[in-house]
Amino acid sequence: MWSGPGVMVRTLDYHAEDLGSNPTPDKLAKKSPTGKPVTTIAHNTSASSLYISWKPPPPDTILGEFLGYRITYRKRDPNSEDVKEIYIRDSSVEEMKTRYLTWEETIGPPPIRQRLCCWDRELLELRCFLVLGHEIHNLQTYTQYLVSIQVFNPEGLGPPTTVLVMTDEGVPSKPRNLSILEVTSTTIRISWQEPERKNGVIHGYRVYYVYQNQTLLHLPILKSDAIQNSIYYYTLSSLKPFTDYRIIVAAFTMKYDGETTEVSVRTDISGPSAPKFVNLTCYSEDALFLAWRIPQHFYNSVNHYIVSYRNMDYTRSREIRISANASIVETSVVLQNLSTDASYELKVRAASISVINPNKVILGPYSELRKITLKANCDQHPPPSLYHPYADYDLIVLAGAVICCFGLLLVILAIVLWKKCFNTTYTNEADSVIADQKQQQQQQQQTQIDWKATCDTNGVIQTTVPVTKIMQNGNHRHLTIDGD
Repeated sequence: MWSGPGVMVRTLDYHAEDLGSNPTPDKLAKKSPTGKPVTTIAHNTSASSLYISWKPPPPDTILGEFLGYRITYRKRDPNSEDVKEIYIRDSSVEEMKTRYLTWEETIGPPPIRQRLCCWDRELLELRCFLVLGHEIHNLQTYTQYLVSIQVFNPEGLGPPTTVLVMTDEGVPSKPRNLSILEVTSTTIRISWQEPERKNGVIHGYRVYYVYQNQTLLHLPILKSDAIQNSIYYYTLSSLKPFTDYRIIVAAFTMKYDGETTEVSVRTDISGPSAPKFVNLTCYSEDALFLAWRIPQHFYNSVNHYIVSYRNMDYTRSREIRISANASIVETSVVLQNLSTDASYELKVRAASISVINPNKVILGPYSELRKITLKANCDQHPPPSLYHPYADYDLIVLAGAVICCFGLLLVILAIVLWKKCFNTTYTNEADSVIADQKQQQQQQQQTQIDWKATCDTNGVIQTTVPVTKIMQNGNHRHLTIDGD
């Protein structure tokens, strides 16, 4: 249908008898068609289908009996030899011609076939063409196809009309070869390759990681930022030590997020916290006794202690390594073969074996530096105090918590007792006041005279007389006396 200002045009189908006499087969040479269809529309309708429409060639180029159309399509890839065919055989098509329409012919029933109409400004006539279409399905996503259309008669095929059409983008497949390259206590380095089926233009990748029922997304990784020799690299940072992570990677296009691939890994441990000295004593004139507590924080286990000591007259330090056990709270050692009348500084650190690489030892920080001087007969003198305000930090915190809870309990108990006593006193006082008020009312009622009540005096019943009656009786007596 075509419409303009004050004009509505409806296209019709025309049969052979409407066009006058057709050329007889005797007048036509037995040849293949020379005309070819003209493509009007060619586009994708989804990620796996295409639509193409065309108008037929001029009737005089069919050169024989019209049988239909042949559609062929194949991938644009030059190595692709898989050509597929579709034959459209419709006997009614041969009766449809292309010619000019008069104004009277534009009024009529709806068309059976779609027609494309345009106004010829030179001839001032409306020219309409029959338009046929077909949709091709089961194609590969985001792939270029060469589609050809030919008309054919009993003698063969006419020349083809070929167009290039591409299916729409789809969901990318999952990235390939997701691998763990390096793991530390706070980082995980990964790599992957592009999806086997991109199904569109890959703009980047999304990397998710899941731990403790939490899902976090690192910033989207643009395609050009992480690629090296067709392999993508990325490092997740700021992770927690000795924690299980599930890493998920997906490609994305302008339209879709792709399928995901994932891998699970646990981060490595970090070094234990610093041990705390609990004793440092002159054991003899050439030996020291020292003891320390296990680190307050560690992952998995504590495997070694490393004691570093130095004669303050020299710059070189010496170290000894002691096997550790996480179940032992305090560890001690005696350092022998030291110099008398010399001052020493000592420190200790803990170490754990990596859960990723058993040959790697992860060291923790050193404890606070301690100093002591060896002297003759120093073991007869009391050792210096190693008390530190933070040595019993856990006990202090626990004692403080207990005291706070006990104080809070006392406050709550005092409030409850106060409310209970206050409410009881208030209730008793209110009850006594109400009782006094009732007693006073009863006494007042008893002291009041009941003028309506009767009394019996020696068998004579006496009662009250209203004042109005007394006044009436008095007037009556006065009148009687005056009358006498």
